[in-house]
Amino acid sequence: MLLEEYAESFKRPFFSTNVDLSIGEIDKKKIIEKLSFEIDAVMKVLTIDVEDLIEESYDKNEEIIIRYPLIKINSDEVVIPFFDQLLRTTHLRIEKLISNNFKLLNIDDLEKGKLAEKILSAILNDFEHNNYLQNVNYHENGLSHESDGVIVFNKSLWVVEVKSHPILRNYWKHPLEKIIKCYRGKIIEAYEQGTATLNFLNSKPEITKFISSKKHTIPKGVIVVLDGFLPTMFLHNEKFDSYNDMSQLDLKIKEKGFNCVVFNIVDLVSISKQVEYDKFEDFILWRSGYPGIFPIVSFDERDQWAFYFDLYLKNKSSFEKAIEKELFVFYISRRFNSKDYLRKIIQSNEKQADAN
Repeated sequence: MLLEEYAESFKRPFFSTNVDLSIGEIDKKKIIEKLSFEIDAVMKVLTIDVEDLIEESYDKNEEIIIRYPLIKINSDEVVIPFFDQLLRTTHLRIEKLISNNFKLLNIDDLEKGKLAEKILSAILNDFEHNNYLQNVNYHENGLSHESDGVIVFNKSLWVVEVKSHPILRNYWKHPLEKIIKCYRGKIIEAYEQGTATLNFLNSKPEITKFISSKKHTIPKGVIVVLDGFLPTMFLHNEKFDSYNDMSQLDLKIKEKGFNCVVFNIVDLVSISKQVEYDKFEDFILWRSGYPGIFPIVSFDERDQWAFYFDLYLKNKSSFEKAIEKELFVFYISRRFNSKDYLRKIIQSNEKQADAN
């Protein structure tokens, strides 16, 4: 077992609780006691003994490492076998702890969607924009309709829809077929809700002009934000999306005629902290501008962001050639975290393809 061998053979600790703190002239004893209490509390939540890990079955290891990212070797040594996943999977551990308390779980489920909307509002306000309307309500044919927001950039207008579901946040608990069905269904639900708002705006050009100070014919689209940590499963390429049972989304976009971009909330937070954050509109116009034929395959939207700014803008012809020749380009960015495990998977697949 890989994890068993790793934990037993690794000698140099990444983290040690046996640390000397230099605090200065203040009360070292009280501070050290406080820090020790906090460290012990955190360690109990995040740590599993190597003996317990070895006893667990192989099938449970993936969830165990998410739940307990620290492996205790002895009384003062702990190793972190997958350091880049320690922070990336923090929300999963929070969800796990909440799920063990029914009272907290009920509160969390009631507030989760609203919390995602608040986070999204703060993020979008950071991006350069001309106008941002939240909780947009309108009436049409005697019925009430609502969208989470409408944001106007310099060259385009987008309806914003936020979708939340327990499966999107606790996806590791569910079979892949169920995750894909939920993921696809939530995007379609959000896209149809957003396009209904866009159709309403197209029928009322005076409203579009009022909120954007631009012609009602400016490019429009839907920004779908999923509350969760799921990687990108919708590429915007019909051929590739058919492998993930996502081609229905490509057909839906062709049918409705409006562009669409899909983010998870964590990727969007990370993107908002990049130095090019003021070019967000340029990115989403590019990301959604090749419906059904987009050639770049990545793990998440952060990698798509990195590709756009680190490679595409420097060499657009290669991107266009990939589209022309109907190629898939697998891309793992240097910018966001180490993803050596994905690189190895790609290399393994390439070797198998060459052998065949």
